[in-house]
Amino acid sequence: MGKIGKVIFIVVVLAFGMKYGIADDGRKWEVDLESGWVSSGYNDVQIPNVTGTRFSLSDDLDVKGRMYFRFRATYRINPKHHVSVLIAPLTLRASGVLDKTVMFEQAVFPAFEAVDGVYRFNS
Repeated sequence: MGKIGKVIFIVVVLAFGMKYGIADDGRKWEVDLESGWVSSGYNDVQIPNVTGTRFSLSDDLDVKGRMYFRFRATYRINPKHHVSVLIAPLTLRASGVLDKTVMFEQAVFPAFEAVDGVYRFNS
């Protein structure tokens, strides 16, 4: 998404607010749209847990923050039952040079070589 697309997205989110609900024949629809800025804070990883090397995506590498969005549509069948659909893609990319040899998922990354990493938490 280019700069103009991001600006349009932000304006639309701000203009329409965070929640919108309508009633239809006694049934209730609710739509949530959330957006903001996300950055990596505490993000230590080690795979496998026993033999892998622990390192930090946020402290040992450079992680660029980015815009995120989350969309949820909910259909209320009755006061106690409802069905929801959630779309919440989130991917952060890290890059840099590690100052130690790292074993991660059975692969060995030598010290002082450039590496790229991806943090993905999609719903």
